[in-house]
Amino acid sequence: MAAPPESLSAADLPAVLSTLNAALNQSQEVRRPAEAVLAALEGRPGFCSCLLEVIACGGNEHSARWLAATQLKNCVQRHWRSRHDQGGVSPEEKAHVRAKLSSLIPQEDNQIAV
Repeated sequence: MAAPPESLSAADLPAVLSTLNAALNQSQEVRRPAEAVLAALEGRPGFCSCLLEVIACGGNEHSARWLAATQLKNCVQRHWRSRHDQGGVSPEEKAHVRAKLSSLIPQEDNQIAV
């Protein structure tokens, strides 16, 4: 049996943000590999939390925050109800996501509002 994927943490935030920015690049040579990385990250524990941190930081570029919000929506839609041992979101991360989302409700940007 394969080892479970390593959890993402706050130390991974710069890499996730960089990947989001690369996924927005107009060049296919930059965008496609970044999209593949995002697809691979989606199944890793902590990905939803990293996306929430990108969304929460108003200092991040608007388009990266918007893409993070879209990725979060898709990730929750695909993995929220799955069992954790089958690639679903863990109960601990669900609690973190719920708590963090409530703090993001007063979002000034309507395109990113949760």
